[in-house]
Amino acid sequence: MTQKENAKTKMFGDDGLKPEHAFYTAVSLDEDIDKLSNRWILDPGSNTHVINTEAWAGWTKMYEAVATDVIGAGTGRIQVMAWGTMELKAKTPTGVRSLTLTHVAYVPGFITNLIGLARCRKMDIHFDSGRGLLYKGNPGTTLAYWSMMAGTGS
Repeated sequence: MTQKENAKTKMFGDDGLKPEHAFYTAVSLDEDIDKLSNRWILDPGSNTHVINTEAWAGWTKMYEAVATDVIGAGTGRIQVMAWGTMELKAKTPTGVRSLTLTHVAYVPGFITNLIGLARCRKMDIHFDSGRGLLYKGNPGTTLAYWSMMAGTGS
């Protein structure tokens, strides 16, 4: 690769290093991990909602997990400690309202909190990244507005 081609590649955020971990591009410093740990990320590939601490207001533990309750993260498996519901406050067309996530996995210390969009799709709930909103059915039925903060959905 020529220096000119290399400069062009770097412009698009490619440092030329091979990623070694699943979250390589999202997390590079301890402070980045701290930023992610208190955020909610919309994950289009996840079929499970995940919470990383029981300290969240709105968390209700329903029952303990069993030894076979694990979630996949990268190439590894992480033990789920409990299952419950999470009530999130969200901006909606009619003001701030609660959205309730069900069957939420509690995984202590997980890097972030996830809203599993693959799970939402089963209920005909989708995310429009262009307009930053969750909607049900057709795009005209807005459930909540979503804003981006420092590269993460929040």
